[in-house]
Amino acid sequence: MTQGELAELLHIDRTYVSKIECGVPGVSDVGLLAQFAATLGVSPVRLGLAGGVAERPGVDLVGRLDRVFNQLDVALAKLELRHALAAEAAIDRYREFRAAGVGEEQARQQVLQAEYWT
Repeated sequence: MTQGELAELLHIDRTYVSKIECGVPGVSDVGLLAQFAATLGVSPVRLGLAGGVAERPGVDLVGRLDRVFNQLDVALAKLELRHALAAEAAIDRYREFRAAGVGEEQARQQVLQAEYWT
């Protein structure tokens, strides 16, 4: 996940995400840091929050973490499937080029220029 994607999920500016990532002093919005930790699936303690944050009423970090991990698992599975299908299509296309008498290097270049990888 990029800083921009995370910023979009949290509805904040990308530069603020960068500051948090770099550990810039003065980043102290506890609620946002707790949300940041939940979205990333990391312990709030890793972001400098005291252990009691997760126990405050209305801050269900464990539930958020579960939801984030489930969303990440689904996204990763979809990405893996998409890549597997793209690789299979590329191999099939390469074989078609070779069967049509296209040279090995030219067939490889044709497949690499195709839009299987987007």
